[in-house]
Amino acid sequence: MNPSRHHFLSALATPSGLLVSCFTMAFLLTSLLVVPAVAAEKPAANQLLFEDQIQPLLTARCGECHNRKASKAELDLTSVAGLQAGGESGPLLVPGKPAESLIIQKVVEGEMPPEGKNPLTKQEIKLLKHWVQTGGHLSKATNAQAISQWTVLPILQLRCAVCHGTRKQEGGLDLRSQAGMLKGGKSGPAIVPGKPNESLLLKRIHDGEMPPHRELVNYSVKPMETNEIALLAKWIEQGAKADRLITAGVTNKQDPLVSDEDRQFWSFQSPQRPALPVVKSPIPLHSPVDYFTVAAMKKKRLSLSPATEPLILLRRAYYDLIGLPPSPAQVEEFLADKAPGAYERLLDRLLASPQYGERWGGFWLDLAGYADSEGIQHSDSVRPFA
Repeated sequence: MNPSRHHFLSALATPSGLLVSCFTMAFLLTSLLVVPAVAAEKPAANQLLFEDQIQPLLTARCGECHNRKASKAELDLTSVAGLQAGGESGPLLVPGKPAESLIIQKVVEGEMPPEGKNPLTKQEIKLLKHWVQTGGHLSKATNAQAISQWTVLPILQLRCAVCHGTRKQEGGLDLRSQAGMLKGGKSGPAIVPGKPNESLLLKRIHDGEMPPHRELVNYSVKPMETNEIALLAKWIEQGAKADRLITAGVTNKQDPLVSDEDRQFWSFQSPQRPALPVVKSPIPLHSPVDYFTVAAMKKKRLSLSPATEPLILLRRAYYDLIGLPPSPAQVEEFLADKAPGAYERLLDRLLASPQYGERWGGFWLDLAGYADSEGIQHSDSVRPFA
């Protein structure tokens, strides 16, 4: 036997040794009880870090563009609720993983704050990374923050509505509204207000049954993010309330959100047909618009040009509306139409043609920043500058 071990066991065999061993065991038990308490202090310390340094930093550097009123990219960085909800590009935080957290990526890559604004210093970026690395805990007020259905429903629309929405309702389940969730489907109600652990919807998500893995590729659907599941669970825990829609009903009271000055803007005025200005023109005027045009030109000492020849008018209409010249047959048809309203009938035909939609649809798609799929699964990312 090892001599040291022999002496230790011999000492324990004495009354004084037993007393020492009792103190030793008590110390060890106390240490074991203290360890969890120390670990429990970490979130509190992280919350203090958020309240004392992180939230003031985000408000000062990012709050000008990302606040409750001017939420650029649907992002509010000045409140706990805004940080929880994320923006149009998705969740901001992946607790414990700074490299995967959108808020860190944007700052490190220099996209936030935008060019011309005061960028974060290296020390401030390091502080942000440390906060996310240690859990990214928010203020204690987070627990008291009421989750709105308008925060939850867009998540379900994005992740679940392809199978439980407008076109398709697998298992008879419609997840587009609180009423649909309460009604549930073949397996019963999808949610139990106040009881997230008993809610079938959350059980299916936690078990990995929703969305079904076999459907992810077919419908380009991704599973819920961790923070999205947390928001859904919190909403159910808080009672899964359906927030009342605030609608502008028929009332004698004016909407307080619209000022008297706003009401003078032309789009708030009831349409009224104005009287035609009295004008003299050597050229016959065909439309009420012509009267206003001649009146405005008169103030500039200008006058109308002579009437355009029918062939030139025809070519202008074709090029402007469909981008193509008229065919010889179309030219003959128009020039042979001597009845009143021939030009108006020509315009009607061009406006009703598929070529008109093709030409002007292209302009609309350019304005919308349309782009075809890149053809790779999940590669159609949000293009913020499109």
